[in-house]
Amino acid sequence: MLFRSIPVAATQHSREVAEADAKPQDNHLLDKTLKRAVDKGYLHPGEAQVAARKVMALSEKYKFQPDDFARLTLMESGGMNPKASNGQCHGIIQFCDGASRGAAAVGLANNPRAILGMGLLQQLELVDAYFDHVGLAESPKSVRDRKSTRLNS
Repeated sequence: MLFRSIPVAATQHSREVAEADAKPQDNHLLDKTLKRAVDKGYLHPGEAQVAARKVMALSEKYKFQPDDFARLTLMESGGMNPKASNGQCHGIIQFCDGASRGAAAVGLANNPRAILGMGLLQQLELVDAYFDHVGLAESPKSVRDRKSTRLNS
């Protein structure tokens, strides 16, 4: 009888591990940052899930943790504020003015302030284009390390 219970217990444990692995990743900070973006009016409530899915897709494509992206936006724009600007850098990750800087990398070299007229979802598309432009998909760096790549581009 004892030998029969071991495989059952092992099977149950394996099933629990598989179920835990199949559950959506806990992205507490991303969820909190998106909720804050909705509360601040940066994002329509109906768009929060779309934004979350987009960040998740970016995280898979560029190999970073979604919460790290949330941290980056908190530092750069106060948490996904598409209207954030310091006069030279604009948007949720602060695309900077200049011929070989962030705004130019996403096709806005001649009008970088146009970023401020884009919503958060549109700017996530720019983030994708920018990360692709600077080759982050091939880079083993964390998103925190990538911040310096972004700032120096």
